[in-house]
Amino acid sequence: NNKGVSLGDLGRYDEAIACYDEALRINPQDAYAWNNKGGALYKLGRYDEAIVCYDNATEYALTKPEDLQGISKGIIQFYLEQISRAILEKNMGIAQQLLSKIIAFKQALELHKVSEKAAGFNQLLMNSLIKLLKEEKAGEVIELLDILDKSEIRKYTAFLFPLKILAQYLQDKDEDILNRQKPEVKGIIKEILGKIGTAPYSSDNSRKQKARCLVQREKAWGKPSEAG
Repeated sequence: NNKGVSLGDLGRYDEAIACYDEALRINPQDAYAWNNKGGALYKLGRYDEAIVCYDNATEYALTKPEDLQGISKGIIQFYLEQISRAILEKNMGIAQQLLSKIIAFKQALELHKVSEKAAGFNQLLMNSLIKLLKEEKAGEVIELLDILDKSEIRKYTAFLFPLKILAQYLQDKDEDILNRQKPEVKGIIKEILGKIGTAPYSSDNSRKQKARCLVQREKAWGKPSEAG
């Protein structure tokens, strides 16, 4: 397993997978080996195989809860990225299946008292959604948030509603969407705007239109911070 990690760090993923397979031959319930193999397969773009590995890692970590914290960040990040990918490909069924895996994993973390800070779920979810906004995919973010809003995820994440409002604003360029919100919601939106930087604009906007939108936004919200 350690040799596989070293090979993976060198980008030699096929060789790393062979090492993980050997480790799993010796111990088929090694959660870390399944987790690491999933990561190597992900790097090779073999996503379906990676999902199987991460599912196995989760299953076996539940029999040894101290392993959950060690594998949690990689697994959650992978599932979130695959949900984003499914949304972009308009494959909502796959997105919902992956979301159910995240919910089950998060419930396992809670059951075994793995701390939220250690798992980093909220930060990973936020980063995944902000990445889509930076890529000017506000519509896809709204679709994803609609799915999240109907799931148990909503009770874990206070920022989902403000993020949806922001996505609607970035899609429609309607300042009234922002101005109607409560101060606490505005505060979260302003913080997210700071992470995004300049709000996305469609490619056919002129520089003058972009500048006008930016002035309007800064008038309503203040200049975005440099925080990233």
